[in-house]
Amino acid sequence: MAGNGSDKREYFRVQTRLRVGMRPVRKEEITALAAEIVHREPSPPAQIDPALSEWIGRIERKLDAILQRLGAAEEAGLLPGAEDVVVLSGGGLLMPDRGKTVARGTTLLIELTLPEMPMRRIRALCEIPRDHIDEDGGIPLMFACIHESDRDAIIRHCLAVQRSELRRAAAKPRTE
Repeated sequence: MAGNGSDKREYFRVQTRLRVGMRPVRKEEITALAAEIVHREPSPPAQIDPALSEWIGRIERKLDAILQRLGAAEEAGLLPGAEDVVVLSGGGLLMPDRGKTVARGTTLLIELTLPEMPMRRIRALCEIPRDHIDEDGGIPLMFACIHESDRDAIIRHCLAVQRSELRRAAAKPRTE
């Protein structure tokens, strides 16, 4: 992103609404999870009718609500994925603080769902690069292990969000 040179971030950030689940990872799990994330076969791009994709998304949200109520997501190891407004970039995300105490250096397994067609689930290992709470009241998470095709999908999503925001801003009448 062009600027005055004071912003030295590797990726630009956008604020977006995503479903994100996370859980702490024990040290003995990290190697196996990282191998699973990095060496998985990328799924081929699917052609799906937008109406069908929206319908599937609604069913998925209902199933998530039912599973969360039943506690099934916790049994599977992921904390329930609530839909939150997050700050997302190709390098990580800033999650809202859900009252959880998470120490610096903790590794978390996250699963987020991008609202593209078809919906894309991304799993990654994240680390907390600094003390738990960010000055904005969120939990900073940096991707420590993510499949490159998933990072590319996140960057595409960020570009789409930014493009949409720019179009919306350009369409607003200026009051001067």
